[in-house]
Amino acid sequence: MFVVCFHNVLPGPLDVYDRQSSRLQTLRFVRDIDFIVRNLHPVSLPVMLEQLRAGRPDPKAVAITFDDGFRGVLDHAFPHLADRGIPASVFVVTSRLDPDSNPLFHFDEIELACRLTRRRRYLKEDILGTLPLPMASAFGRAWTLKRIKRRLKVLPEEERREWHRRILETLGVTPEECRAAARGNEKYQTLSPGDLRTLIDAGWTAGSHTRSHRTLSRLSPDELRDEINGSRDDLERHLGIRDIPIAYPYGDAAHISEDVQRTAERAGYSCGLTMIPGANGSDIDRFALRRMEFWQLRKAVG
Repeated sequence: MFVVCFHNVLPGPLDVYDRQSSRLQTLRFVRDIDFIVRNLHPVSLPVMLEQLRAGRPDPKAVAITFDDGFRGVLDHAFPHLADRGIPASVFVVTSRLDPDSNPLFHFDEIELACRLTRRRRYLKEDILGTLPLPMASAFGRAWTLKRIKRRLKVLPEEERREWHRRILETLGVTPEECRAAARGNEKYQTLSPGDLRTLIDAGWTAGSHTRSHRTLSRLSPDELRDEINGSRDDLERHLGIRDIPIAYPYGDAAHISEDVQRTAERAGYSCGLTMIPGANGSDIDRFALRRMEFWQLRKAVG
């Protein structure tokens, strides 16, 4: 049984930064979904969990999921899935459900700093121990963005925050400038509680992507509990739901741990999803469910 992960879906056109940020053009998303419909059996995540618990996994079943909770999921993905009768799951960063919260994810702020910077010379400073990073073209800055994000997400949280501050300072862009640039741009808009209720009423599952999308394996025990338990509390408070799955941010082996999985289990989640590719059988730990991007799913299906 497969689980596939998407992020944001937008009408396009997309640029080099978008492609580094897991944004997908609507027409491409429709082609991907049509491939899934032709070759697999789309089911909801709760149905898949029931099949796993009963020991009757369907080897061609696939659950469709979206991470981060971007508004494009409702505006541009939901209509096409609804037309095909396919429910999906959306995993939201619950601090964004508060209307007074910071309007940007930390990784989107780094992206916008790379977009806005006037710097065109190589970054020769010791930026996270990387080689000098190109800045002369949009392609070079997008490549630099990818390298920076890859390094930031494996740092201990306190160190990550300090590097985040230093990177914006090096690029000569302020958080206020990033927020101003994002205002009104649908690439950065996230789902409201009302939007989520629309999806839930249509048969979708709402889940946690933690409170602030930090790397769980790099947090202290108290921070870990706040991210996991607090996010569940947020969803219950905003949406009145209790049967809640969690998708671990980033989700590779370096970003999660046995302690992370057991914390999610103790918090009362229905399951935990990684980004470790592979199929799920009856013997899978339901707090270490395998999940993959579409290109990996297509390769697995053949």
